[in-house]
Amino acid sequence: MSAVKEKLIKAIQKLDEETAKRLLDELDDILLEIELTNDPEFMNTVRSIENGTAKLTPHEEILKEFQDD
Repeated sequence: MSAVKEKLIKAIQKLDEETAKRLLDELDDILLEIELTNDPEFMNTVRSIENGTAKLTPHEEILKEFQDD
């Protein structure tokens, strides 16, 4: 276990339950963001969307597909 992870665990254990839950939720979001930004396929998709080179399907069309099934 990394030293940083051990320090985080010790710090979280000292918090009240509500604060610990909020912190863990925030950490989950941060870790997901780190994971996604290190995923080349995901980042290529994001860049394509930002550049306008990706064709996005309108929400209504996607919803219709699921309703028709």
